[in-house]
Amino acid sequence: MTIPPDEFDVGEQPNCPMCGTVMHDVDGGYQCRGCGFFHPVAWVERPAAGDELPGLNG
Repeated sequence: MTIPPDEFDVGEQPNCPMCGTVMHDVDGGYQCRGCGFFHPVAWVERPAAGDELPGLNG
């Protein structure tokens, strides 16, 4: 039985294109724990301390 897509599918972990295992977050992307396949993803990083915009109080 196939489950139809819904609004929560956007947050799901991708499946490995090589073996079908669910991939996990690693530094720089997703990696399969089954076969080791790596899919790079350009993550959006938070600014380092000191690079942030000043708040209301300066």
